Formats: sequence, C-alpha cells, structure tokens
Amino acid sequence: MLRQAVALNPRDSDAHLRLARGLLAAGRADEARHAYAQALSLAPDSAEVHLATGAALLEMGEIEQAYQVLSQAADLDPRSAEVQAAFGRAAMQA
Repeated sequence: MLRQAVALNPRDSDAHLRLARGLLAAGRADEARHAYAQALSLAPDSAEVHLATGAALLEMGEIEQAYQVLSQAADLDPRSAEVQAAFGRAAMQA
C-alpha cells in the first residue's frame, strides 16, 4: 500500500517518508535509507523531512550522517524544540 502511494505520487515527499518509516519498522534499513533519501531530495527545504531522516539515521546508528542531516534541520527551523532535541542527541553521540 505504501509503495502504491509512492508509485501514484512519486514527487510526494510525505509518501516517501511514510514508506521509509514502514520499511524501517519492518527492519528493512537499506530500503528505508533509500526512501528517506528520496524524501530529502524532493523536499530539501523541509525541516520535518530532515528531522525524520535524521532521527531514523540515529536509530540505525549512523551518527555522523544523522548529525549532518539534523544540523540542516536546525538551520531550517531553529525554533523547533523537537529539532533542537534531536540535534542535541546527535551531537552528544558524535
């Protein structure tokens, strides 16, 4: 169903995010990583997409990459407490 949503709307970053979250929850990290990358390429100015991607990268243990993505999220939305908290977690682990 999630893949169908992406197939129907390949330019929809939210569809790619939903797919990425589903894949990660199913333990399919490599596929999730690709879907997160697609979402980022479609919405490079979205703090929400950067936050979701960075949080997932932290969960996957990719600390340096998560730090970079969350740093961009913090630049995009410096007032978001959620972004700042995730960025802080990444910074502490980096």
